[in-house]
Amino acid sequence: MQISYHSEEETMALMEANTNLLARTGKVE
Repeated sequence: MQISYHSEEETMALMEANTNLLARTGKVE
Protein backbone atom coordinates (compact mmCIF):
# COMPACT_ATOMS: atom_id res chain seq x y z
CA MET A 1 0.00 0.00 0.00
CA GLN A 2 1.75 3.12 -1.22
CA ILE A 3 0.72 6.31 0.55
CA SER A 4 4.03 8.17 0.42
CA TYR A 5 2.62 10.64 -2.11
CA HIS A 6 -0.29 11.56 0.15
CA SER A 7 -0.18 14.37 2.64
CA GLU A 8 -0.49 13.46 6.31
CA GLU A 9 -4.08 14.69 6.37
CA GLU A 10 -4.99 12.54 3.37
CA THR A 11 -3.30 9.52 4.91
CA MET A 12 -5.23 9.92 8.16
CA ALA A 13 -8.47 10.37 6.23
CA LEU A 14 -7.81 7.22 4.20
CA MET A 15 -6.99 5.20 7.29
CA GLU A 16 -10.11 6.45 9.03
CA ALA A 17 -12.23 5.65 5.98
CA ASN A 18 -10.77 2.14 5.81
CA THR A 19 -11.44 1.61 9.51
CA ASN A 20 -15.04 2.80 9.12
CA LEU A 21 -15.53 0.54 6.11
CA LEU A 22 -14.19 -2.48 7.99
CA ALA A 23 -16.27 -1.63 11.04
CA ARG A 24 -19.43 -1.52 8.93
CA THR A 25 -18.64 -4.89 7.38
CA GLY A 26 -17.85 -6.32 10.82
CA LYS A 27 -14.26 -7.21 10.04
CA VAL A 28 -12.60 -5.15 12.74
CA GLU A 29 -11.08 -7.34 15.42
